[in-house]
Amino acid sequence: MLVSLVWTRLRAADMYHPHQSSDGSAWYGWTMEWTKEQKFMLIELYQSHPVLWDPTDPTYKNKVKKLDAWRSISQALAVERAEVEKKMKTLIGQFRREQKKRNAKSGAGTGDAYISTWFAFKSMKFLLTRNRPHPTNDCGIRVSSSASSLVAMVLGSD
Repeated sequence: MLVSLVWTRLRAADMYHPHQSSDGSAWYGWTMEWTKEQKFMLIELYQSHPVLWDPTDPTYKNKVKKLDAWRSISQALAVERAEVEKKMKTLIGQFRREQKKRNAKSGAGTGDAYISTWFAFKSMKFLLTRNRPHPTNDCGIRVSSSASSLVAMVLGSD
């Protein structure tokens, strides 16, 4: 998937701002101000590199491929790799929190279902497929119904 947004490189002075504690006593360094457009572009670029998020990708465990993908994203955005990884981690965390809220309401009536208003929720739905169970090979072992009942009793399920 190619990035559909047109990106204009911004000067570092326009993107980074000093960050201090509210009382001005502690200095935290420079933080980047991300626009929604930049966040959407980051999400789109991240999605276009399944090596970073899809455990079924054959190169998912290849650290060199992951590093190359992060470098590619950081070059496309003209932002340091560490800053890109940090922002994506933050976005994924927010997505998980939104999904948790949604799942907590799933047992309620349809009128009570949680609908996320977070701007990036729909854009990040591709991450929902990454934790689904994968098909396994049938090893040929057959379990009788009495054995599966015994396993269910031991595990405490009905």
